[in-house]
Amino acid sequence: MQYANAWLRGICLLLIFVSWPREAFSQTSDPQRRRDELAKVREQINDPDPTMRLSLFEALVGERDTLKLQIAIQTALSGNDTTLRGAAFRAYLQGVGRFIADLALEPNIQQQLEKARQHDARELSRVTHAFNGLARMMSATSMRAEFNITEFDFKSSRGKLRINWFYGGKTDANFQVNGDRLITVVGIDHASSGLSCPLELVSTRNLTIEGFFVCSGTSYGRVRITAPMY
Repeated sequence: MQYANAWLRGICLLLIFVSWPREAFSQTSDPQRRRDELAKVREQINDPDPTMRLSLFEALVGERDTLKLQIAIQTALSGNDTTLRGAAFRAYLQGVGRFIADLALEPNIQQQLEKARQHDARELSRVTHAFNGLARMMSATSMRAEFNITEFDFKSSRGKLRINWFYGGKTDANFQVNGDRLITVVGIDHASSGLSCPLELVSTRNLTIEGFFVCSGTSYGRVRITAPMY
């Protein structure tokens, strides 16, 4: 009886294996088929009909195939279709969740800061406070920030983000996406000064995010923002 049951189980497993759809295996075990699928993405995003390529892009977002979507975003951002570029940027914000950016001061301010660093701590303190606010950022050796998209949907133009400043502190803000640009106003509280800082980011054809923020009541100009998208 025991051998009979084992024999029946074996027959059942064999029947399941034989009847299993071949597509279930070919999706993962057929490199050529996968290559063709990925190559087709570029063809779809370069479709001569702008309405069709936008429709195809939205369908790819709905598939939730990470690699296909990455290829679609990269292809769209390298093109000249502003509507498609905007859709690609929204898809990126929905999917990436987080990116780390380098911050840079205006060249003349950066030069003063470097000279102060080479002098002594007292001179560095004098220079940073002379520009009102963001003293901790200007005195930090690593001027970077982590941008976290905490709430955003591809079909929406509004969301929420949190910025973790590497020199200390964090900022929460609502943002809006216009085309391939993210626009917001961040509040920064440093050196006993509450600063209101308009911030703008744009996706580039080089697959970077670039932008700036500039704070009211300060004299150090724009703080430039640069981050790789991938």
